[in-house]
Amino acid sequence: MESWVCDGTGDCPGEEDEENCKEVVRCGVNEFMCRKDGSCIHMSWVCDEKIDCPDNSDEVACVRNNTTSGPDECGQPSYQLFQPPDQVFLCLVGPDECGQPSYQLFQPPDQVFLCLVQMSVDSHRTNSSSLLLVWWLPMSTNVPLEYLPSICELNSLGKWINSTWTSDFEHWFTGLKAYTLYNMTVFVRQKDNTNIVFPPAQYIAATTAQGVPSPPWNLTVVQLTSSQVQVSWMVPAQPNGIIQEYTVFLSPPIPPLARKTTSDQQSVVIESTYKPGHTYSYWVRARNGAAESNDSRPQTLLFDESSVIGSIQGLVITSKNDHSVVLSWKPLNKVEGYHVYPRANPPLPRLDSFIVSENNVTVSNLSPGMTYAVEICGFSKSFTGPKSSISFTTEGLPLPEISGLNGTVLKQHGTTVNLHWDAPKYSIKQYWKYGVYYALNVQELFDKPKLRTQNVTATVSGLEACESYVFAVGLVGPLGSGPLSSHPYSILTEFNPDAPPKNLHATTDPTNETRVLVTWQSSCPEMDTDVNYLVTIEELTHGQSSTVTMLPTRNTSLNYWFITRHGGRYRFSVRTGNAHSNSSRVVEYTAPIILPPGQVQVLPEKNGSYFVYWKETKLPDALQGKKFQYVVMVSPGRSINMSAIKEYRANNPPIILNNMNSDTIYSVAVVLETEEGFPSWAAVLTTSNLVSVVVPVILVVIVLVAALGFFIFRHRRLQRSFVSFANSHYDTRSGATTFSGGDGLGE
Repeated sequence: MESWVCDGTGDCPGEEDEENCKEVVRCGVNEFMCRKDGSCIHMSWVCDEKIDCPDNSDEVACVRNNTTSGPDECGQPSYQLFQPPDQVFLCLVGPDECGQPSYQLFQPPDQVFLCLVQMSVDSHRTNSSSLLLVWWLPMSTNVPLEYLPSICELNSLGKWINSTWTSDFEHWFTGLKAYTLYNMTVFVRQKDNTNIVFPPAQYIAATTAQGVPSPPWNLTVVQLTSSQVQVSWMVPAQPNGIIQEYTVFLSPPIPPLARKTTSDQQSVVIESTYKPGHTYSYWVRARNGAAESNDSRPQTLLFDESSVIGSIQGLVITSKNDHSVVLSWKPLNKVEGYHVYPRANPPLPRLDSFIVSENNVTVSNLSPGMTYAVEICGFSKSFTGPKSSISFTTEGLPLPEISGLNGTVLKQHGTTVNLHWDAPKYSIKQYWKYGVYYALNVQELFDKPKLRTQNVTATVSGLEACESYVFAVGLVGPLGSGPLSSHPYSILTEFNPDAPPKNLHATTDPTNETRVLVTWQSSCPEMDTDVNYLVTIEELTHGQSSTVTMLPTRNTSLNYWFITRHGGRYRFSVRTGNAHSNSSRVVEYTAPIILPPGQVQVLPEKNGSYFVYWKETKLPDALQGKKFQYVVMVSPGRSINMSAIKEYRANNPPIILNNMNSDTIYSVAVVLETEEGFPSWAAVLTTSNLVSVVVPVILVVIVLVAALGFFIFRHRRLQRSFVSFANSHYDTRSGATTFSGGDGLGE
């Protein structure tokens, strides 16, 4: 504002508005300068309810009748700092000479104009656990002030943490979470009148720097072939930044083999020259923009010799005709059977693969006069050998293609299509069977026929609305499956109020891990009528469900926010409000997991009882202060049988198991359960045998991935010497990893 320039008061942070002002005539001590033209009036004329300045500035921001500040005082919404008798108001008054919005601090009878009262975060000194908040006023108000810095994690639902009152203009917030968005502000009070605290005029948000991520967890390894192992993991529970890559390690060799993957991958196939009967270790690290995590808990794999499977030899055609072929080959040793993969090229439809146990096979339902290929390989357990292939051409005349395919959309339904085509001409009269093929793309068109008929017409219903479908027709009998139409027919469906919504997704709120955003799109890209949607939420842990009805709308992109519970599993679906509408595809969503109890141990006592120990779980921040219990489940057998379990509940470890039957194998599982009944996450791994030298017992550990720690144990008289609980191996028959960590199995 022009009147602020050369008015004797430094309004800009660098007081640039008072530079080069030596020749400028200023108002006197008891005079007030009007904002717009810089004219001077006597101070007694200010706030006398008479307009004396051309721009009314002498009556703006005046306080009358001891009322609080509001739009009338500032001309706009304002912030009152102090009440009578010390009237001080901070009013938003628009752009100033500093080129930014400003606040007017008014204290009758004196009036002082300030540039924007600013706060900032010193980004150069920000780290992963602290933020430096700085604030300042361009000039003194002649009123001693104190400040109370306050901070709130943006997703903590309004839980503000106040610091202490200070006269300084900066404050370190410490003990913060890495890579977390915080909201900060400063409360103000008069130093000489501390009874009244006035609300802040500004807020500022800032994010702490990235920190060291926690390790990936729930590492699993599965042997695929004689040279391939699939390693999978879960993302770090505390990424503390944006994960950029993972590094997967394999040992031996020494030094370990390292394989990097991108952040969007949580599984990788490691190829190497593995040796049957040898044990290999795998672990993973995560890296964000600041640091690399520690190693994940390693997994070991005893390489299965069953994975070494030879290739098929002596593959020959024994016989063939118009519709089938008989193949044979030399048998392979130590295989459970053979995979058979018939191959056909378009316009022939795809053929299903199947399994045979003998070294011969009949491939049927072929089309006469057409060329095919068949691939065959042996398998044992989950392992397959290399494929061998043979090509051939069936006998007879090729079946005709279907021509004259046409179709129309039924207007009253919009998603129903009537098709018709011409009967084929062939040298032999037949009662033909037709297969109707359709898909949203050509690649899926050659899958199995979705409809069969002996007529030259067909009605296809239940299609998606406003989608372009590709249709084709081919013979499927009685002389085998013939080629599909050489000219597939495309048609665009129309709106149907019963059609399912599209593109249903459930994503986690990046600022609050317990909030999930369910998004979907309308059945058509443009909606001419209002449609209401029903969102169905199923909570799978307790078997509960609820349905939310949305208001009618013509919007094409829609969403619904939902609050989950740690450890919960949910299923979402959406449909329109019509009574017989079709539901969208179902989307399953896993809420943030509760980390499992760790380092589970079962220790024998001399009196025949057993102590079950485990490492207590660190609860997520959102569950701090909530009640929970540990549930120890015991059942006979080498795996947990939910119909035969006996439960023991405890607030903390350990628990004592008494009256255990001798020479009996038991499985023991430890689970954390919240007061709402949500357990820590669970999945079963496999076993290893251990013997204690003090009490004859075999301990077999079955660890639930990320949730359950399993221990199987059996009474026996002294049979073996002590085996270290640190040795782990992979049980190739069960296809899972074995942990034999045995800390605590001492004397």
